[in-house]
Amino acid sequence: MKYVFLMVMLFGFLGLPAQTTSEKAAEVFGKPRVLTLEVSGMSCTGCADHIEQALGKKDGILEKEVSYPKHRAVVKYDAEKIDEKEIIHAIEAAGYQARVANTEKKSKVE
Repeated sequence: MKYVFLMVMLFGFLGLPAQTTSEKAAEVFGKPRVLTLEVSGMSCTGCADHIEQALGKKDGILEKEVSYPKHRAVVKYDAEKIDEKEIIHAIEAAGYQARVANTEKKSKVE
């Protein structure tokens, strides 16, 4: 126990910032990845909630936000535990269609 105290004191003394568990994991395993998907088949916010629940059951999903009005899902995930295909499959298994969104900004030509 005193070693933990000493480590805390040392890091505090050196001015090093405290890290969250996910930040420590990102250092060890690489940065988490973010996947933006276009989702079709949603008819209400309950559908978005259903997709979030399905994603929440998958190991490796760190954060998820599904928007019915935008027909989008943004998923932060650990690529060591899950890949894009598995994320898309989870959404499709819940009864919806998903594909990787084109996140490039479109310029307006006049």
